Amino acid sequence: MEIGTRNGKIAVEKNGELYHHPIIIGKERYKKQLVKQNSIVANNIKIFRWSLEGMKAKDSFYEELRNITGVKDNLVRVQKLNVTRKIKLFSHQEVTVNTIAYEREHGATNFLVVLPTGTGKTEIYIADMINEIKKGNINKILVLVPQVSIRSQTIDKIKIRLSEEGINKSIGNNLGCDIAVVTSSFISRRYYELEQQHFDYIVVDDAVILGLN
Repeated sequence: MEIGTRNGKIAVEKNGELYHHPIIIGKERYKKQLVKQNSIVANNIKIFRWSLEGMKAKDSFYEELRNITGVKDNLVRVQKLNVTRKIKLFSHQEVTVNTIAYEREHGATNFLVVLPTGTGKTEIYIADMINEIKKGNINKILVLVPQVSIRSQTIDKIKIRLSEEGINKSIGNNLGCDIAVVTSSFISRRYYELEQQHFDYIVVDDAVILGLN
């Protein structure tokens, strides 16, 4: 369970051998548990565990929860975050990622991906980005998004995906990060501070195509 407070996000997790003991649940499930926990921590979420017996004592459990989260007014709405399993691309996403890789091997350096809204363009460029990081081809990355709200969601997604792959990169909304996720308006005011070759991988999320008569 994920709880949003004005002091940050909190994850509440059931604790017990049936959930976390590697001998009981097996190596693969134990690895998935570690990935989940690492992904949660990578998103700056604090994890608190209660035993099943402790959670059954509702009054004391709620009192402990209140002590952590504060008064009711401190709670805020949060987006549901599922980090229990690794992302698997849909077939159309895999085709696009493979096509980009093929074209890059044959000399292409710029790619335009046109897909309907909600079909996972973000996961496509994150998958391509991960492939290029693993190959050692890119280090400094710029992702341009149209709005501040999308910026926060994009940073969260990239953190989760890189954590799943065991990739350690600084990710944030400033140009000093390994992966800088900023709005187009922000970069239009700051581009003069950067050298021409500062970034070796640039994503323009939601480019606008204008038709001229």
